[in-house]
Amino acid sequence: AIGQAADKSVLDEQSGVKWTKWGTIQSDPHTFMTDRQAVFAGGDAQMGAKTIIECVAQGKLGARSIHAFLNGEDMKEVGRRLELEERKPDLFDIVPYKPVEPKVKMPMLPYEERKRNFKIIEMGYLKEQAERESARCLQCACPAAGQCDLQMYSIEHGLADNRFHDGEPSDYHDYDVDLSHSFILRDPNKCINCTQCVRVCHDVIGPDCYGMFGKGFDTIVATPFNVSLHDTDCVSCGACVQVCPTGSLMMAERTLKRYAFALDRCIFCGDCVEVCPHGALGETPNFELSFFNRFGPDVTLEKGDLAKAPDYLVRQRLPRGKKDLPLMSPLVRPLPARGIRE
Repeated sequence: AIGQAADKSVLDEQSGVKWTKWGTIQSDPHTFMTDRQAVFAGGDAQMGAKTIIECVAQGKLGARSIHAFLNGEDMKEVGRRLELEERKPDLFDIVPYKPVEPKVKMPMLPYEERKRNFKIIEMGYLKEQAERESARCLQCACPAAGQCDLQMYSIEHGLADNRFHDGEPSDYHDYDVDLSHSFILRDPNKCINCTQCVRVCHDVIGPDCYGMFGKGFDTIVATPFNVSLHDTDCVSCGACVQVCPTGSLMMAERTLKRYAFALDRCIFCGDCVEVCPHGALGETPNFELSFFNRFGPDVTLEKGDLAKAPDYLVRQRLPRGKKDLPLMSPLVRPLPARGIRE
């Protein structure tokens, strides 16, 4: 990356070590042995400009080949064994490990046929293909679906030991998974106490459903008294799920429903507009025939609106001068100290 390259002068043609066209030493990709017997190569001179940790990792792998060579083993057989060696995760025991299976390829119309018409190009799975695809493991124990770089690097560098516990079963936490909420599922065993859900619920949304409880190693993020989210002021906005980095909070699968509003019972308090974090509800410019708009300048009332408005609304909502505008619309009260549940 900074213009450095391997010095070829130390290994001439008589040494028996060959170089690639990229200026790196040519060697077996699995055993790291060069074309010259008993000479091994690794690091930047063999794979180009890489990081220090990659060179250290390659040195550990090369040491196994050197050890096998000194023990008189057949290096071709060693190379085949290393090539076929399957790397299995030993860091997490979430579920029994299954190798990643490739997705079943969807049968498609040939190019020559599809360019002449507008037929559907995906022909659909056969019964056997559909069964094989549905049985394919997606590694869904983690939201990363087995594609987690942190897990891969931890396994690669042998970070399987936890220095914060003594290895005894009593030292582990085994919390109950809370599936009582209709929309949000909680698995405290995956929580790393990052407090992002606590902050977004308190500072951004407002219900303040989560908190830190316990001390030291027993600290946990939970609801007050570990009650269900149904018994808190949760508005089911899902903001805590969006910021959770480990999947401790997950959205439950559900069927979207259409909700109807009983407009004849609405008192135009505006609470639903205030608490909705995604803007699903809004106020029109002539909301409640208000002469004072909470989100902008005053609104001019039309004569037709005044004619259809109740007398008490007309008396309270007649346009005034800007100097006479109240701080808050008479029929719009502030949100309660807690949620609208009370």
